[in-house]
Amino acid sequence: MAVSSTGCAKNRPAIVPRPEVNPIGLSRFAALLLLAILPVLLATPLVGCSGRCSHLVEEYEAAIRSEMARAGTGVHAISSGEHHLGMTLSVELLQDLLAIANDDLSALSTRMSVEQTQTGYRSAVEILAQPFLERIRMISPDSREVLLECRIEARVTIRAPGNRIDHFLFGSFGIEGSLLFELDPEGTPVLALDLLQYSDQPVVLGTQGLPDTVAQAFEQFLQPALSERLFAQVRRVRLARFPPLLLGSLLIYLAPDGLIPFPADDTLFLGFSTNLRPGVVGYRETTAATVDHGLRLTLHPDLAQAAIRLALAEGRLPRTYDPQGLFDPQGPIRVTTETTLLSSSQINLRVKLWDTRPDACQISTWTVAFSWAEDDPHPIRITPEDLPCDPDLDCPPFSLDPSSWLLSPFVQDARTILERMLVLPQIEVGRGRYLELVPEQIRMEEDRMEVDLVVVSG
Repeated sequence: MAVSSTGCAKNRPAIVPRPEVNPIGLSRFAALLLLAILPVLLATPLVGCSGRCSHLVEEYEAAIRSEMARAGTGVHAISSGEHHLGMTLSVELLQDLLAIANDDLSALSTRMSVEQTQTGYRSAVEILAQPFLERIRMISPDSREVLLECRIEARVTIRAPGNRIDHFLFGSFGIEGSLLFELDPEGTPVLALDLLQYSDQPVVLGTQGLPDTVAQAFEQFLQPALSERLFAQVRRVRLARFPPLLLGSLLIYLAPDGLIPFPADDTLFLGFSTNLRPGVVGYRETTAATVDHGLRLTLHPDLAQAAIRLALAEGRLPRTYDPQGLFDPQGPIRVTTETTLLSSSQINLRVKLWDTRPDACQISTWTVAFSWAEDDPHPIRITPEDLPCDPDLDCPPFSLDPSSWLLSPFVQDARTILERMLVLPQIEVGRGRYLELVPEQIRMEEDRMEVDLVVVSG
């Protein structure tokens, strides 16, 4: 068990044993007086740790004030100059988001009467055309401008007395657009796409099979109707929305903190800040990540501890326990966080346990390892375990049972926070629909945690 302790339990002054009173050489009055006051002297509490452990309580209260100051208020997302978390979206995921956004592009339709030049009769013509946004092509890492590849499917029905002919037409066109990553009116980050204008590629449809007058009427209707729908009525297409995240009982708010296109890799990076306060050692995305499908979630290395710190500050994670690790609002064992260390398949959380019992009066540094199966990360099941003591640390006997503390609310709630954090993205698409993402691989680096996630439904 990784434990080091400081305190004054082993430095307490020894209690002097009750002396055998010998009245020889003393007056009878003096001997009786000594016998009367000696029990009172022995019953008087000693000053310092061996009594009320008051100095340790003062140190603990100072540590609490410092930890709460580092935790922040937990209300507003604040940029610290580094990404608290990031999401790298693959081109396949962007296409999936576009496909869902197509639900907001309703079909174009009209009815008209067209004279047939060959017969001189007029025919009723019905046109139904459905546009689709197909693919986003990013232009430059320094620009949010994109090109949209689009297609259109149309049905032209020609009706005459006793006769109906359906013609099916397929075509393509391009749109110039711009990516936006900003807060919506409710204060929630959204990724959207502004539709600006047609690109150099015109709307191309094979109308050769239509009668000339019908083909002309179709083209006269389609171009202005499509322009009105895309650039006046729709104008902006919402691709994804990122609502607050719930980690156990802790609510994490997100704010946009950077959008970087990587055209050569067909990926798009979104950076976020949060209402957490991770330490200053973090990362700033500058290079492309290879994401074959789904998305890559990148977390600040201190984000896990920042979440636990805020949960403690808000009272969502208990601080006070009895010696067995059970929650006790008046318990003598108090908890503060120290640091988080990352390794290949685990997160090591170092905490301080403040034992304020008069017969203990010590601070113990305890490390809990939260690990998971590298070869099967879904569903994530984090297992807490007590780490062996670091030989470089002073490891005196620990006054608490680590096996029972692994079942404490502190460890179990911290595990829930970590499990939820490693599958963080809650991406709203369409109207009230959410992408269901599952972890495929988890990696730990010195300056980040990375989770590759794949979409299973949406």
